[in-house]
Amino acid sequence: MKVLLVVDVQTNVMKRRNTEGLIEACNDIISRYTPEQVIYVVHKLPWERASKKKEFGAGLAVVSDCVFDKRESNAFSNPELLQKLQKLSVDEVEIIGIDGNYCIKETALGALENGLKTTVNTRAVVSKNEKAFGDTEQCLRDAGVNITSK
Repeated sequence: MKVLLVVDVQTNVMKRRNTEGLIEACNDIISRYTPEQVIYVVHKLPWERASKKKEFGAGLAVVSDCVFDKRESNAFSNPELLQKLQKLSVDEVEIIGIDGNYCIKETALGALENGLKTTVNTRAVVSKNEKAFGDTEQCLRDAGVNITSK
């Protein structure tokens, strides 16, 4: 089974990046999946309470209540995410969101480390440093991540 990981598309992260067109691209990709196949990941800073709710970007299609927190760049640093994927018999993930050079990259590498076929869809990925993202894409390709923009 394939799932979509929507990483860090939250208001406090969006403020520091050019996110023009991101919500629309995310929503288009989200619409290709059933709600059970969409998982949201939100970044919480180390000093934030676990119970603190994070606000998704305005207009983001939130089609499931499957939300995992992370406190590090790699979403798989939260062991509950992998447990959920194993419970669903997931063998493939598509990743979209913010920031391509950090959380998207580290989550993609984390997915590979956990034996998952991994795709990063750059159509719905933004980075604070867009120039550096070209090198990041090559690093991901070299590691075995599929890069698409569809």
